[in-house]
Amino acid sequence: MTTDRRKFLLAGTVGLAGSALAGRSISAAEKSTASARSPALASIARIQPERTSGFAHAGWPFDADPSLPYLSAGSRMTVADLQGPAVITMFHITQLRYSATMPTDPEGIAATRKAAVERAALNRQAMAEGQEPAPLMIAPQLVDDEIKARSIILEIYYDGVDTPAVRVPLADFFADGCNGKAVNFHTPFVEKAPDSYNCFIPMPFRKSARVVLVNDSGLDLAVYAYLEYEDLAQWDSSLGYFHASWERRAWQLDEASNQTLFRVDGQGHLLGRHVSIVTDEPAFQNFAYVMEGNNEIYIDGVKHPRFNYLGTEDAFGFSWGFPALHTGHFHGINFKQKSDPAMPPLEIRQRGVLKNNPS
Repeated sequence: MTTDRRKFLLAGTVGLAGSALAGRSISAAEKSTASARSPALASIARIQPERTSGFAHAGWPFDADPSLPYLSAGSRMTVADLQGPAVITMFHITQLRYSATMPTDPEGIAATRKAAVERAALNRQAMAEGQEPAPLMIAPQLVDDEIKARSIILEIYYDGVDTPAVRVPLADFFADGCNGKAVNFHTPFVEKAPDSYNCFIPMPFRKSARVVLVNDSGLDLAVYAYLEYEDLAQWDSSLGYFHASWERRAWQLDEASNQTLFRVDGQGHLLGRHVSIVTDEPAFQNFAYVMEGNNEIYIDGVKHPRFNYLGTEDAFGFSWGFPALHTGHFHGINFKQKSDPAMPPLEIRQRGVLKNNPS
């Protein structure tokens, strides 16, 4: 099932190549060779008129669509409210760098939009004359790291269920822990790109899906978010609902430690995990020994772990601690800092899982 989903995701993100190839018939041998090299790439050439897709966005009413909601202080902004059956194929959002006092009434938004257009024209003239352009936003202020990482919560609801299947601080959802300080990186699932985050995990739903951003800060935040989705002709009962959770906890890590970090009941599979560690324990200087806790995974109530990694770093594909930054295709160390943090000893953040129900 994982292979089929990955194939569906990759094929669903490219739509133009088929028209260029449609005029030439492909032999069975060529099809076989292409499929062997990359089944997902081979499917790009196939015209699929029955497939329909869509788009939803929010957060920036100061451009072509002044009706868009804005992420004002303390607000809940709906990015998309979709009807199924369908599958979300991509979610994009700007990194939260700026705040500004923005109007929320239609007249104020229209005036701000007009001022931004006028300022853009003045900037074009200034740059043509070799002068520095002025900021396009009105009274922008840089947002500190804690607000960027923890004050914006991503929530996703399926099929009218009141409890969100996804409820994670924005940066942590994109594996950008430690207050959003990670270097840019890319994986098939999520990525941190220049000034933005992108998620490519397929999120199917049978009846409905609602994607919400919650602003727990006291600031109006400059953000633009959108998602792409594809309608399904009918619901496939073998599809799972994507879930993600987050938590922060602290404990003394020693030979007696035994912490259950994540538990879920039901049918599905674990897609990935992200861990951020912060410690001021002298014995863990340069992250020595902090990785020595064995990572165990128990499935379906078995007595002995199905997976028992002898060291946290090995569970994430590294050896001899966390030696240096590395951004791989499926794993990585995207932030490392040695300092004197006055923070709890150990923090565990995100889990993602696919389940066969929306709750």
